[in-house]
Amino acid sequence: MIEIIGNRAVKLFNRAANQVHFDSSALIVYWDTYAGPLPDFDADAYQLVVQMLPRSATNPFDDKGRLGDIMLEHENLFPRTFSDIDEIPDSLADPNGMWFLKNRHGAGGTEVECVRLASVQNSELKQYSILQQAVKDVRLFENRKYTIRAYVLIWNGQVYLYKKWYRVVHGGIYSPDATDYSIQVSLRYSGGGTEFMPQFFDASEEEKGEFDALHRANKRLKTVFAPLIEESNRNSYSLLGCDFLIKESGDAILIEINAYPNLVHLDPGVANQVNFPMIQDTVRLLVTGEQPAQWLTL
Repeated sequence: MIEIIGNRAVKLFNRAANQVHFDSSALIVYWDTYAGPLPDFDADAYQLVVQMLPRSATNPFDDKGRLGDIMLEHENLFPRTFSDIDEIPDSLADPNGMWFLKNRHGAGGTEVECVRLASVQNSELKQYSILQQAVKDVRLFENRKYTIRAYVLIWNGQVYLYKKWYRVVHGGIYSPDATDYSIQVSLRYSGGGTEFMPQFFDASEEEKGEFDALHRANKRLKTVFAPLIEESNRNSYSLLGCDFLIKESGDAILIEINAYPNLVHLDPGVANQVNFPMIQDTVRLLVTGEQPAQWLTL
């Protein structure tokens, strides 16, 4: 029997738990303490309890500003990010340069603007705001920019990359110098009278080259994840939703990490072909220790 304590995607985790066989009793905790304290439970009632790493460990990765500091030595894997305009070096201080003004704790494209540096250069950033340099040389789909959500699991001293991922295509026709929200930030567009839905893939499909780029980038990110790897063990894990762009060169560049990703997706393709299989394979790995084929060890 496998039980779940969670405050995100609880139905999906319970559905997955019901489909994974385990001879004894186990408890998996997927609880974001930002929304409230973890309820008390009797750990002695279970043979196995697997919990998320504490926020003290994951916050440096979830916080876009602190992640920018961590990634300073990995400029080709992450855009330059600053929490103070005065920190921007002269080499990056072109008034016409494009930047993303973000809330360091925001998610889902909320509280994000694409701006030219001149529009904020003489002002002070608001509390919790950061500036992240725009990546212009991005690969497009139907002349539109897109981002990729890939899942990374850190558990028992190992890092795993899930072999299914999805794209979300942005709104308008892409121009590298445009600051329009619909082009640079919006997560969907309407075309041909119907709403565009996210695309989902797995490593066996024609987009394998895209997965290879994600694989290369995440292998290099293992050194960045070292604090999480060291803190993880048989009974603790972190499930990360990592967002990437694919550059024209074919390389993947990380733009943010969600340490508590919302795994409920309205698109049935993403929900059924990516998120639920990932949750089911995560439950199976955490409880039985048997590695499903879709979780690739880095």
